[in-house]
Amino acid sequence: MRSAAADDDKQLDKVAKEGKLVEPKLNITNTIIKLFLDQTIGAAANTFLFSLFMHSIQAAMSRPLGTPLSNPDKSLQYLLAWGSIDYGRVDWSRVVTSSQNEFFAILVAGWKLWPFVSLINFAFVNTIEGRNLVASLAGVAWGVYMSLLAAR
Repeated sequence: MRSAAADDDKQLDKVAKEGKLVEPKLNITNTIIKLFLDQTIGAAANTFLFSLFMHSIQAAMSRPLGTPLSNPDKSLQYLLAWGSIDYGRVDWSRVVTSSQNEFFAILVAGWKLWPFVSLINFAFVNTIEGRNLVASLAGVAWGVYMSLLAAR
């Protein structure tokens, strides 16, 4: 544990040869497989579910005629009002069609960001805290992008 915390590769190699290593060092093949699965199955599922949720909640929210889509002063009051979100009025075929139409654009946008974030994290950042920081900063940028996309 001390060797891992100190980033002492020589000591980690020695402990690994003795069979006393608690957790193995980074396995490149395993990392590539995880990255591939994350960027295909994981990204596809997350993208489609996010899109379905955003389109369905937008369709479920009732707005009085003439009310703009966003009124920050009344947002909390509106969301807490009884009946403000009613999934009974959602046209699910329209929601699924809208989600399918934007699916590949969002997926490709994610492929332009997340594999590079992962590569930077594994290749250049040595600490868990640093990796969390890099991923969180990328997550903020991604969140802004997705919020802008959802607000269209």
